[in-house]
Amino acid sequence: MGKKRFITARDVDELLAQGKKELLVDLDTVVTDVGRERALERGLRIVKSGDAPEGAAPAGGSSSAAPAPAAGNKAELAEIIRKSVVAYLGRSPDNIDTVISKVLARF
Repeated sequence: MGKKRFITARDVDELLAQGKKELLVDLDTVVTDVGRERALERGLRIVKSGDAPEGAAPAGGSSSAAPAPAAGNKAELAEIIRKSVVAYLGRSPDNIDTVISKVLARF
């Protein structure tokens, strides 16, 4: 293991300002909770290096992220969130759909 690299909300903002759509992270990269939330909110896709498609660029490569859902389309947003959580965890947590529904009901 090498030296840890931390990705913060500021780093996410800088990557997006550079036009990046994807951030490739490895085992030595830690994305802070606020950084992860900012990436989700702003559409920066975080990809673990083992999950990256062949040819994916490291640290904010230029592959396209899925377009953001239209405002008010909670079903589409719920599906995007569900896929992101499953991709991040590598499995589908129990009651994920219930939790997502409860969170989206607050907005």
